[in-house]
Amino acid sequence: MRKSFVKKLVMLSLFIAMATILTFIEGRIAPLASLFMGQPVKLGLANIFTLTTLTLYGVKSGFVVGVMRVILASFLSGKFLTPVFYLSFGGAVLSTLCMALAITFLNKHLSNVGISLIGAVTHNIAQIIVVIYLLETPLAAISQPLLIALAIPTGIFVGVSTNFVTKALNGAKIAGI
Repeated sequence: MRKSFVKKLVMLSLFIAMATILTFIEGRIAPLASLFMGQPVKLGLANIFTLTTLTLYGVKSGFVVGVMRVILASFLSGKFLTPVFYLSFGGAVLSTLCMALAITFLNKHLSNVGISLIGAVTHNIAQIIVVIYLLETPLAAISQPLLIALAIPTGIFVGVSTNFVTKALNGAKIAGI
């Protein structure tokens, strides 16, 4: 029993660390996307680890990874409790919740790709809601169709990547644990 707890703790710590690093790197690259897209766009690669955690360790652990990576990355980038933090946090909470619900109730009907697409789209919806709240104008919703269009290929990529990570980890052995 103790070994499995330690293994889970190690894995969750690694997932949080990897997701935080990806979030931080994407935050540095996102301004470049604004040169082409007119607004910063992130691929959501850190969600590979959120979805992997939801799949392998359940809802509670998935929320821990999803929320902790946003908090840690915002501290690292100096954006904690700024509008950028609220956008990321809102997106992470809603998308993780929706992916958790999809895994719980639709797992027999959806693959990780389908679950990831739900997460990608709901992440964008949450961010638009936060922007509308912060700016006090519904005009922010104008960019929603573009964001959802971009969420589809990134959601597919995250879902496929999650399949590879999950498959690799199912057979993985951690030395000494």
